[in-house]
Amino acid sequence: MNRQRRHMRRITAALGALGMALGLVVGQATLAPSPALAEDISDTPLVTWNMEGEDTDQGNSGKWVNASNWMRGNPRPVLALQEVGSGPPEVWGSLEEVQVDAVNTARTFTVRHYLWNIEGTDRQNCTGFANVYFLRTAAAGRPGTGGRTNVAIITDRPADELRIIDNRDVEGRHLLGVRLGNTWYYTFHGVAGLGQGGRDAQGMLQTVQNVTEENRHWVVAGDFNRSPESLTRPEGSTIYRTDLPTHINGNELDYVVASQDVPTASTTRGEHFVSDHWPVAVNTLRAPSQPTVACEPMALESMQAGGLIDVNGARTGNNSTVGTYHRNGQDNQRWRLGVYDDGTVDIRGEDSGRCLDIYRSNRPAAGRRVVIFRCKGSAVSRNRADTSRSQRWRLEGLGNNQFRVRSVLRSDLCLNVAGARDTPDNSRLIVWPCDRDANERFMFAPAVAGGLPRSRDRYGAADSAVGYHSVESMRHGGVFDVRGGRTGNNSAVEMHHRNRQDNQGWYVRERGDHAIQFHGVDSYRCLDIYRSNAPAPGRHVVVFDCKAGDSQWWSVEDVGNNQVRLRSELRPDLCLTVGSGAVADPPDNEKIIVSRCSGSIFAPTNQRFVLTPYDPTGSPVYDPVT
Repeated sequence: MNRQRRHMRRITAALGALGMALGLVVGQATLAPSPALAEDISDTPLVTWNMEGEDTDQGNSGKWVNASNWMRGNPRPVLALQEVGSGPPEVWGSLEEVQVDAVNTARTFTVRHYLWNIEGTDRQNCTGFANVYFLRTAAAGRPGTGGRTNVAIITDRPADELRIIDNRDVEGRHLLGVRLGNTWYYTFHGVAGLGQGGRDAQGMLQTVQNVTEENRHWVVAGDFNRSPESLTRPEGSTIYRTDLPTHINGNELDYVVASQDVPTASTTRGEHFVSDHWPVAVNTLRAPSQPTVACEPMALESMQAGGLIDVNGARTGNNSTVGTYHRNGQDNQRWRLGVYDDGTVDIRGEDSGRCLDIYRSNRPAAGRRVVIFRCKGSAVSRNRADTSRSQRWRLEGLGNNQFRVRSVLRSDLCLNVAGARDTPDNSRLIVWPCDRDANERFMFAPAVAGGLPRSRDRYGAADSAVGYHSVESMRHGGVFDVRGGRTGNNSAVEMHHRNRQDNQGWYVRERGDHAIQFHGVDSYRCLDIYRSNAPAPGRHVVVFDCKAGDSQWWSVEDVGNNQVRLRSELRPDLCLTVGSGAVADPPDNEKIIVSRCSGSIFAPTNQRFVLTPYDPTGSPVYDPVT
């Protein structure tokens, strides 16, 4: 029998009161058990979804809102999620960290148990909560904590027991399980790789069957990274599948394997929603017909030149024109997603309370400008026509945490930055025939430079940083740029609006102590402090031949809302800082220096950064992790 050791974290008084209402024994080391119900696959709505790395999410993005719809729209549901990034938004504290001994090896793992806010339209009304069980994953033979490929299981009540099955494959990820009544539910993410995808699936399924107690059932849901036809499964088990592609490459990779055969169970493919995978559902019901509106606002950033979707002149009236503008921290750049039961969304202005709409939507056409207009929700006219269709959009994942925004009213048209202008400012937003070019690609970004860190532990942030990025400043939205595209030693690094050039791309690598190094894609040199033999506040930042010295290594500190501060390993009192004085307008040619780190966890705007997709091509390069 595996042992579970719980260590309570700091919980606010408000959370303590809430925990009592939900069955949490506050101040003690255990959760009260839920009722001993059957909770098997015959009567439990189940969804599995690979979220494609909800990390630049910026935690508040529509992916988690989509998940909240399933939680709200189904009785006693279970969500098995893969590639969840750093965890859910609107976490009411870290309830506890549970030390779980693997059932098949001598290793011990930490499972974080959160309460997650799942409903409401603002902070005052975000009162619905779900239980999130979160596991940082890492390949069995590698150090680290998994980064974006972490997994989670979400339930509406506390689990009776937790279980970890260690993956013996050197590239494999661990299996996280929760027991609800007499059934074990697991989330699984198989090994990726051409010709060898899902090679660990058979062994992991057999281990699940071997360790399941007599008179109990098991369910494994996830991204198996191989087709159902090619899977050898335990004797007596059943596959629940859609017979449809569940990945954008046309393969069926996502399904459910269970010890029970329930002929009446229905398996469906959900709507494609800002991921390279479709969700797969067993026994789910329709979510509410009115949208679930995100508790936190977000920004929608164009990959064309880095401008944020912005209401011109901060106007708030009907038919106010919408365009793009560099980040300025104003409410007219903040938006909330309303997610409907069919996976479509409306996009609501924080400042105006109005929704993105097509101008003169009774006669939509390519080139029509995009405006804000009174939100119609699920409004229906007297002749029963749905009058909200011009405000409804589908967010179609294009890979690399980017998406296009397709009109429901005219499905051949998508949001488009008119003219593909190479400036973030004063570009008009229109609808135009859908393609994959940069001016039709968007990403979620934090709306504000602020928020509380999830943890003082910087390690998870370092792991999540590994990969190709552009480094964006929360001061004005500019990104790190090697001046003039130079590649030699001591070439200055400064800020510039996004232009999709190689001198704005950085490959981030981590060393064993969780510090990171930025390798220039264009220069093959590393971010360094100028004259690092005598570092001092005010020194500017350059690229230089990569080396082991601490002047090129930076610790990653979570400063909240998916933003990080980058502290020098050579001089820990110094942090990367964007300029000084007034904000550059537009955000071009502003120096990056090292200066004294703010002594507060509330880092100033010019020391806050977001690691965003680096994508110089006309369409995203799909991440090899599927």
